[in-house]
Amino acid sequence: MVNQLIQTKIKSYFKSIADNYPDVSMNAEIISGMPVIKGSRIPISLIISCLSDGMNIDEICSEYNLKVDEVRNSLEFVIEVIDRPFFMRETKYYSEPILLQYFPQEEIMKIREEKRKINLENMKKTKK
Repeated sequence: MVNQLIQTKIKSYFKSIADNYPDVSMNAEIISGMPVIKGSRIPISLIISCLSDGMNIDEICSEYNLKVDEVRNSLEFVIEVIDRPFFMRETKYYSEPILLQYFPQEEIMKIREEKRKINLENMKKTKK
């Protein structure tokens, strides 16, 4: 019963974040509700794996027929998931230990570095 409650709360937590990202979708009928690039069956975890394998955003876009904004938006989603704490007072579970199982520290650092690059690019665009 507690396990079911935790799963429901965690899914709700991910969905509440995904709702803020137009290129991220979570639907129980698409890959069991895993976060995917909207309009596709490409899980966001695949994008992370590609980065882990040394691919850059342009290579990922070319390989999977995605737009740069879709990939960046999915990375921003992952960063927010990692950065926004998940806490259930009833059971005292935190998100970080759960999430770190799926996103090892070196992957988190790569994602944050990519986010930093995106932010720098956006700042340069706004200054023009």
